[in-house]
Amino acid sequence: METTSCRLCLEPCDFNDRLNDRNFREKAQDILVLYLKVDNENVAIICDSCQSQIESFYQFKRKCRRNEKNRRNPDGKVLITGYAVKELDVVPPKKPRPLKEKDPNKPKKRYYKRLTDREWVPFTKEQLAIKPKEEWRKERKTRVCELCGKVLPNLIDLKTHMHQHRGERPFGCDEPDCGASFSSIQALKQHIVRIHSNEHHPCPECGKLFTSFITLRSHRRTHLEKPFACNFCDLRVRLKCQLKTHMLVHTQQRDHVCKFCGKAFYASTVLTLHLRSHTGERPYACHVCEFSHAHRILYVKHMQKFHPGEEIRTLAELQRLAAKATAESGGQEKKFE
Repeated sequence: METTSCRLCLEPCDFNDRLNDRNFREKAQDILVLYLKVDNENVAIICDSCQSQIESFYQFKRKCRRNEKNRRNPDGKVLITGYAVKELDVVPPKKPRPLKEKDPNKPKKRYYKRLTDREWVPFTKEQLAIKPKEEWRKERKTRVCELCGKVLPNLIDLKTHMHQHRGERPFGCDEPDCGASFSSIQALKQHIVRIHSNEHHPCPECGKLFTSFITLRSHRRTHLEKPFACNFCDLRVRLKCQLKTHMLVHTQQRDHVCKFCGKAFYASTVLTLHLRSHTGERPYACHVCEFSHAHRILYVKHMQKFHPGEEIRTLAELQRLAAKATAESGGQEKKFE
């Protein structure tokens, strides 16, 4: 067997390609805080001693991270204490005062329901000695989700957050033949501006038209340079959030775990794609032929290659059309019965 030297300790060892394994290479990068490049010039040889040390150090580091997380938040919830609050039932809205003279041309007033379940009590001297009133008021308004422990700024955001846990979409689009529904009123407003708006905002660089100024501003970033660079590798990105997501590769923070095989991933989007390999879901279906796939990039390539000129639809549009076709087929079956 061919004998060569280890890349880390330079001791002689048997030929192997352990650094070609992505999981092991990422563990080594996490321990060494170095970017290990593997190509024709940079070998992938690691001896047995270095491999065992990397595995043991990585398990120790992972255990320390878990212990530190449990120490900061032992119950999995964010506890808010330090102020006196009396829990009450939801306060009913006050009855509006009747108008003395009704003017038909004057727009009607809207009376919104008071969304609160707490009673404000005076601050004590001990509390004011620790924090000012503004910080105490902000802390009183916050709510904590009982399911995931997320802290939300007010009760309205908590109700919207609970819609996501329950899978509820109470806000539906009123446009005909749309049928889209959302868990928050903000998402519905963005949908109306993005899909059903008649406004046109052209891009000054390429001339592409957009229905909202927000999407135009996001598109114009694609024409800019890539100012954010990674400190460990040569990657450069346009947005700071993209760099933050990329840094998870180097920090080895895998919080999204598959419930079927236990494999962990950096982002929830990657976990969603992985779950389709277990469930067999293929949501990207071609509306011209019988092609379907779990990944959007292959669906786009299929449309560009075999059906040029046809509309390339988003995942929300494909799911909405599939639900509409299922409802129509169910209605036809009941009619035949």
